Amino acid sequence: MKLPKTHLLFLKIYGINIKVETTSIELLKRIQNDFSIFISEELSHYDFLFKEQKDLSIPKSPATYHWKGTPLYHQKKGLYIDYSEAILFADFKTNIYFFCGSNIHRVHEILYLAILSRVGKKMDLNGLHKLHAFAAKIHKNIAVGIGSSGVGKSTLALSLLKENAELISDDIPLFSSRAIYPLPLRVSTTLDCPDENYDYLFKRKQYPPKKLFDAKKYKVAELTPHYNFIFFILKRNNKNEEPSILKCSKIFLFFYLFKFLVIGVGTPMVMELFWEPGVTDFFVKTQIFFKRLKSAFCLTLNTPAYVLNLSKNKQKNTDLITCFLKTLPQ
Repeated sequence: MKLPKTHLLFLKIYGINIKVETTSIELLKRIQNDFSIFISEELSHYDFLFKEQKDLSIPKSPATYHWKGTPLYHQKKGLYIDYSEAILFADFKTNIYFFCGSNIHRVHEILYLAILSRVGKKMDLNGLHKLHAFAAKIHKNIAVGIGSSGVGKSTLALSLLKENAELISDDIPLFSSRAIYPLPLRVSTTLDCPDENYDYLFKRKQYPPKKLFDAKKYKVAELTPHYNFIFFILKRNNKNEEPSILKCSKIFLFFYLFKFLVIGVGTPMVMELFWEPGVTDFFVKTQIFFKRLKSAFCLTLNTPAYVLNLSKNKQKNTDLITCFLKTLPQ
């Protein structure tokens, strides 16, 4: 019997090497779309390996515990996670992660989040931290929009990209204590967005589906540290059709950075792969917390910030932030 062909994908994200092995062409195309800017030639070594294994099965013993309804099985050789239509096995010692599943949408969602979770933790230790926000470069200044889910971050980001802004990140730009680093992954919008030229529909288990666009469709900023950026706290303006920009206090900015950078609310990840068992990882997570906290303090003290009250008119929102950035020093 002829075995199915294994397809390989190599990614390099800020010095971190990732190898993906799968027999599914469709899954391979989706991960290529997600990380198109970071696709690399074959690597001599890798930090993380994500490998499809068809015969992967959950242990017969009872689950060690449940995380938000997901059963987890801690074994001597690693961690098994049962996602109903997908299974993931994590060997934290070797950083090899096996996966399989019957639903392509579920397997894709888990694999994408697993890669971000493991790579994100390593970047945290290297001093680069994910912020749940969008970022786009306009007239040599970078606008970073922070806000709760559903406030309109992706819609505003897509509108700015259509106005020839450079993509920094649609969802999770990286920050050190003084610079922003582009992380241009796939661009996403909600289903009510009129743009039909999307690559595929991303169906998620716990959240509404999204339209996904390859980052290569847009102008992408250089993958180097950038220092001219401004924070915009996004708010819905329900009383007035006209959008507005107001100065933001340092305390208000720190509150948002603490929530969306230090705690990481809204950051796409698999918590089960971030929160490893054992005393050693407790100290690792403590180290990450204080690294993030330091970055949040430094960014609060040294970065200008404003509140952007969004109207229902998408074009007015785009025009306001574009004109505002034109008036700032280059």
